[in-house]
Amino acid sequence: MHVGDVVVVKDRHPGWKFRTPYEPSRWSVVDVQGTMMTAQRGDQRVTRNVSWFKRLEGHDEDTPADAEEVDDVADHRMEPHEALRNDQNSSLSPEPVPDARRLVDLGGKCERYHLRPNPYPSQRL
Repeated sequence: MHVGDVVVVKDRHPGWKFRTPYEPSRWSVVDVQGTMMTAQRGDQRVTRNVSWFKRLEGHDEDTPADAEEVDDVADHRMEPHEALRNDQNSSLSPEPVPDARRLVDLGGKCERYHLRPNPYPSQRL
């Protein structure tokens, strides 16, 4: 890693297991000395071993986020009622799901499961 790279720092207290191990804020590298690195965000500075940092590819601190990419995503988003309308008009209709009770209770015959006699019949006293 070099001075000027944009990095994220490992969270000291990661918390829940569904969270990322890195803090979401971006830091810029201001000093590298061997395996120790100093990063800065605003007026905060952090000095840690390089294993605590992860470099973000394609992010320069001078380059703002592309607003066009966000607009492209918004253009392709459908409202829920539009998606439902598209599903109803499609030529492929899903097959109906059979009722599980009907499969099991067919007078001793079952379409899905082979019915075996009980090996331990009840004995009356």
